Amino acid sequence: MEIKVNIDYNQVFQLIKQLPLKQLSKLKTALDKEVKSVNKNHDFKSFLLNAPTFNDNQIEQTRKSINQWRAK
Repeated sequence: MEIKVNIDYNQVFQLIKQLPLKQLSKLKTALDKEVKSVNKNHDFKSFLLNAPTFNDNQIEQTRKSINQWRAK
């Protein structure tokens, strides 16, 4: 069974503030794990997006080298 509820941030925050200290600690631990998991995926994505790329001259030189190598 699945139930979807639309509540805004302030309502969620008010509910969290009502939690007992022990459950608040569990929630924080669970959220920290979730954030680390999301950050790992995000870090890899940003690594790929920010990786160095060839400029047009480097691409042309590489093509020439590969073509020469294939012709041998």
